[in-house]
Amino acid sequence: MIFYGDKIINKITDLDNNRNQKIATSIFLIFVFAIMMVLNLRTLYTADDYVYRFFYDGASPLLGQHVVNTWTIPHSMYNHYLQWNGRFVAHTVVQFFMQFNSKLVFDIFNSLAFIALMLLISKTVSLITQVKTKTWMLIGIFGFLWFAIPSFGQTVLWVSGSGNYLWMSLIYLGSIYLCLKDEKVTVLNLILAAIVGFLAGATNENSGPATMVVIFLFVVVKFFQDKKINWYAIVNLIFAFIGFVTMMLSPGSQLRARQTPHNYIMATITICQQVVHLYKWFYLFFMILLIIGLIWKKLDWNRISAIVIFLIGHVLTIFVMIASPEYPERTFFGGTVFFAVAFFILVYSVCENLKLAYNVPLAVVILLFFAFSYRGAYSDINRTYLQVQGQYQTFEKAKSNHKQAVKVPLISVPTTTYNAYLGTLQLDFKPNSWMNMWEAKFFGIKGITGYYVDRTH
Repeated sequence: MIFYGDKIINKITDLDNNRNQKIATSIFLIFVFAIMMVLNLRTLYTADDYVYRFFYDGASPLLGQHVVNTWTIPHSMYNHYLQWNGRFVAHTVVQFFMQFNSKLVFDIFNSLAFIALMLLISKTVSLITQVKTKTWMLIGIFGFLWFAIPSFGQTVLWVSGSGNYLWMSLIYLGSIYLCLKDEKVTVLNLILAAIVGFLAGATNENSGPATMVVIFLFVVVKFFQDKKINWYAIVNLIFAFIGFVTMMLSPGSQLRARQTPHNYIMATITICQQVVHLYKWFYLFFMILLIIGLIWKKLDWNRISAIVIFLIGHVLTIFVMIASPEYPERTFFGGTVFFAVAFFILVYSVCENLKLAYNVPLAVVILLFFAFSYRGAYSDINRTYLQVQGQYQTFEKAKSNHKQAVKVPLISVPTTTYNAYLGTLQLDFKPNSWMNMWEAKFFGIKGITGYYVDRTH
């Protein structure tokens, strides 16, 4: 009778713990949405955003583009495919959001997309480790993404950059997750596998092929381990390859690739330097967790093989850029996502039974580091926001007064990588500069001239 009573008490305690976890997780996700929403609201349009506001007839603002809408996006992307590059999946997302007169639509959905990436990483890791995600683990994933994502402003907050990197990560990581679930072979599931696979293969030039390699390796491991073929994954792979080839055969991409001579040795050296700069501390923590996991015997064959496979994806996503004429740090976004999965397989494995007395202080430390970083990032982003907002107000006033040309002060150079304006193309002094002409077209005025303002005092 006492034993039965203890079982009831334990069950009630488990229910209370689960309820508390759900409440804590919900509060944290609302917190993440709020802070991401603030950053999105404080980041206005920049660079390519102005181009993708219009039906794509070419990169020149002198052509007679009209504002794009949902029904003209496919034709616009067809032109883009022929003339510029094959990333039709990413730029469809960008043009979808650029059709709206208010950026608020994008800001809301983009904040949710960041949360979706966090949850997708946690679900993938939980599926592999069979360890339930606790709130502090989600806080850890958030902290990892905040500090590890390269060029955060360009890849998460910039409309064009987010469409190419953040939103595409949901597709290719989602594709991997569905393959790991080993869905039943039904007509509906195979159709889903074909669609998701095609989209994942066509996400971008580095994450697409790396995703195919990751899925293929999981198929091989499952075959040798269970003597079973994951037909869902096979169909996914076939259509991912079709999507990748479709993207790479874009006449626009072929033309641009031929325009730039390439030095593979220098590209390798540069990328290695970038990798060390971006990931050195994360690699150190990874090695510490790996050693602990092996000593404590927390890593079984499934977990080790998954870690190795995602590390292969991490390396491939980054170093395939050696073949590219340019390799800005934002292109390492996919590599960061794959490394995050490998990293948190170790975290979940080593810390699955971590007591409340340890995980709460750990979560607090992560949030304190974040708060310090966020303060500097927000200050920089807000400073640029006020300057760009001032430009916008000048444009609107000139338009209402039927002025032919406008002079505006150029923005100061951003100071953090969380600022989408760091490294993206901005207004110049000359009205016939590419960005000046595009912004003039965007705001419906004749011309924009920039001038320098000393903001050091």
